[in-house]
Amino acid sequence: MPTLDELEVQWSNRGGHLERELKIMQELHKKDPWEPRGMVTMFVGKGSLEGHDVMRPDVMEELLPLYKRFHDMTVTTKSGLAYSARDLCFRGAVPDYPGNAAACAAWEASNKTDSKMMAACSPTPIFPCLIMSPMDCFSETAEALHSSYAAVDPIVDKILPPEMLGRPYTARPSFRNLSAAEMKQVVSTTRITGTKGCPWWTETTVYSPSAWGGGLEWTPDKSVLTKVSAFMFVFSLDGPRRSAFRMKLSKPSYAVQSEIEDRPEHRQA
Repeated sequence: MPTLDELEVQWSNRGGHLERELKIMQELHKKDPWEPRGMVTMFVGKGSLEGHDVMRPDVMEELLPLYKRFHDMTVTTKSGLAYSARDLCFRGAVPDYPGNAAACAAWEASNKTDSKMMAACSPTPIFPCLIMSPMDCFSETAEALHSSYAAVDPIVDKILPPEMLGRPYTARPSFRNLSAAEMKQVVSTTRITGTKGCPWWTETTVYSPSAWGGGLEWTPDKSVLTKVSAFMFVFSLDGPRRSAFRMKLSKPSYAVQSEIEDRPEHRQA
């Protein structure tokens, strides 16, 4: 699964000036440890689908296992630390809170009336990874959620502050119940931000068709897609410093930036 940097090199002329300059820039440029990066998987039709619309229920059904598989991936460093995809993906900067047994006991002792102890008792849910794709438009995305977030997803718009614009995945339409034309209407929906596309868990972040789609054709008034010839999943990995910061409370022995940095010598074969 190539990164965006690797794709730039891949699509440059082999042996040309651009390829050489990209490789020099990537070698010498000091990466910001807070900066996320993306891994890209692209999908185009082949055989009977070559050159045709791929925004179809059968195509999305075929790709759903791959989408879910990303969340099950792990990488083990030479020192023996095994990081999950959710440890490393971009899902916000707030540290994962592991909960507090003493606070739970105090809440029980108060006959469950102490709201502060109740808040301190429970761990925070593991929020969804940011994956820029049309999959987020549909309820099937909920099949890839961490169990802790899946438990609150149906009411996330009720329990989060209104300004966070939480949007339950379980309330989104299922591509299994839609036609290809109806799917394209869904991914063409204008969201509260004024952007057409598919929202993350919060509708403040919307993935527009121009960001994940290729060979797009629209109705004459540009309101609804009529054809999507290709699209991609962009799996966002967080900057190593933010990943380490996020694990400070829940997995302190894993909160080691040098271990998280993507270096071949750190990977265990």
